[in-house]
Amino acid sequence: MLPQTINTLDSDVLCIIIEAICDIYDVSDSTILHKPWQLLLPLSLVSKRLRSECIPHLFREYHHTIRKPGKLIQKKFRSFIKVLRIEDACVYPREIDNQVLAAKELWEAFPDMTSVTKCIYERTSGPDKTFVEALTKIPLLTSFKLVDTTFQRTQNPEFNLITGLTRVAFRFSDYWRNHTPEDRWDLTVMQREAYYLLVLLSSSAPTLEYVEIPGETACPEEMSERYWPRLRHLVLQGVVPERPLIPLLRQAPSLCILDVQCVHETNSPKFFIYPESHFDDAARIPLIRSLTLTKPIPR
Repeated sequence: MLPQTINTLDSDVLCIIIEAICDIYDVSDSTILHKPWQLLLPLSLVSKRLRSECIPHLFREYHHTIRKPGKLIQKKFRSFIKVLRIEDACVYPREIDNQVLAAKELWEAFPDMTSVTKCIYERTSGPDKTFVEALTKIPLLTSFKLVDTTFQRTQNPEFNLITGLTRVAFRFSDYWRNHTPEDRWDLTVMQREAYYLLVLLSSSAPTLEYVEIPGETACPEEMSERYWPRLRHLVLQGVVPERPLIPLLRQAPSLCILDVQCVHETNSPKFFIYPESHFDDAARIPLIRSLTLTKPIPR
């Protein structure tokens, strides 16, 4: 029997080996968990066959920083991307033109990313209208996450065109909350943010299973006007919403996990989840199996 080498293994076996390499976790070096490509890259250089087997795993997750044009991943690798992480980098005013060109270059590449199911948008200035329009051209997108950003640049985006999402997360970190201008929390600004968020969520109401939203822009009363048949996990973080959650809970019959990570301000309602005025509606709320309350005291 001829000795087996890695080049003579079946493709299925090679795939198992490569996936195992991607899952390696070394307790002494936690960075390996976040950078599996560092382990795969040497393997991909052994032969053409191994390179072709490694490429889908090497480009499974793609982190792109919008800063200068000409830095985008080559077109032949875009169809392998499944998780797209976009960082809108903070730049000097003299570099803003380059950033605009770089953003346009990325948006135009979205139709080539036919395997992307998850998009994460991080930092600073926030998505603009062209980004929202480009996002609708990713056919398999089911998960969308915004981190430490707002919709202030969107200029009436067509969020209702983004349908079929199963997971939506819109998150403000504590650092971002404590280091942003006061005018960002202006009532008018927050109302506009709440409107954009409501449109984004409502367009995928029939399919959403996980929703994470900040209390500052949460609008339970308006959300209760829609039906959320598949919503199973709801996360609220930030400041306690002004309106009670019970009307929304009644419209989500599949909800089983409610995670409230909110700060209770001095002027916040005491029973914002289940106020006394709704005690007679107990039979109409879903059977919540897991309830988590964190940050129960004022700042």
